[in-house]
Amino acid sequence: MYIQLCPAGSEGASYALLTTYGNVAGAVSSALAGVLAGIWDVTNSAMAAHQYSGLLNLTILTSILGPMPLLILWLLPKSSEEARKLRDSKKKSKLGGFMFLLVLLLSLMYTTWDCLSAMFE
Repeated sequence: MYIQLCPAGSEGASYALLTTYGNVAGAVSSALAGVLAGIWDVTNSAMAAHQYSGLLNLTILTSILGPMPLLILWLLPKSSEEARKLRDSKKKSKLGGFMFLLVLLLSLMYTTWDCLSAMFE
């Protein structure tokens, strides 16, 4: 469905942007996993001492966070025909483009900060 939204001739650039976003998302999720693991005690020593409350809390939190993207599914085109109409309408969203780049840049800044802070601790 994403490719149907791409203007003719810019499929490669769109794929590169989508791949970049996916790679940054992987780095951010790894950094955030470290933050979430620090909220409750889920260390090996806690598990060896049979203290599973932190693990239970973390499991509940991640189980709630997992399906959250389903809440924004309504933003996607309902059908291939609707996606083609959207592409052909030539409408542009400056706010959407700004938000897309803002999230990308903030994600890059956060992962860079997380990496550097881990190196110099």
